[in-house]
Amino acid sequence: MRTWPFDTGAAAYRIEQIVLKRLRAQGHGPYLTAEQMPTGGWTETFGAAAVTADTLCRLVSNALTEPPV
Repeated sequence: MRTWPFDTGAAAYRIEQIVLKRLRAQGHGPYLTAEQMPTGGWTETFGAAAVTADTLCRLVSNALTEPPV
């Protein structure tokens, strides 16, 4: 497992949104449904067969180099 430290929740949220946007642009929709995750978060799920841990690590690393907008 890989982790990245962030100074604030806002900084982590910014990277999360960049990664989610890129995955959606590649055609990856949510893997789970709202019914499967009734407390939320289902839109941030992706199938492990389609989106590997290596892919996620690469996307996060790339997002970290983007200047804040």
